[in-house]
Amino acid sequence: MKILKKSLFIFAIILFASNSYAGRTNFLINHADKIGLYFFYDAACEYCHMQLPIVEQLHKAYGISVLIISENGCPTAKDLPCSDHPELFTKFHVIYHPVIIMVYRGQSGKPIFHQIGIGLTDFNTLTSRIYYYTKHRQGGN
Repeated sequence: MKILKKSLFIFAIILFASNSYAGRTNFLINHADKIGLYFFYDAACEYCHMQLPIVEQLHKAYGISVLIISENGCPTAKDLPCSDHPELFTKFHVIYHPVIIMVYRGQSGKPIFHQIGIGLTDFNTLTSRIYYYTKHRQGGN
């Protein structure tokens, strides 16, 4: 009997985790029009080069718009636009690379900014942070 209870418990955890992941994915896809990412990039930064495929994966997985902002040259990203604007590094107080800032467009239309990544940040962490801030803003904006 204990083995059966333990097996059912493990099955329930796996089912909950898979449903939570699917729910989070659908939520982000459905709210992608309110979310954007600024990816602050430096051509000489090896971590920026490592972060680029992860940012591209976020764009492909959820349809979130991404703008790469560079101060010294744009990377070759297939689907992501890049803008060479060093002044934005100052405006957003970006000192280290890479930095990812989430832009959320709430009901008022005014953009709200959240820094979601500084240094090399993995896909799941970024996804969780985007989900958290978007879910938080749904109730508070």
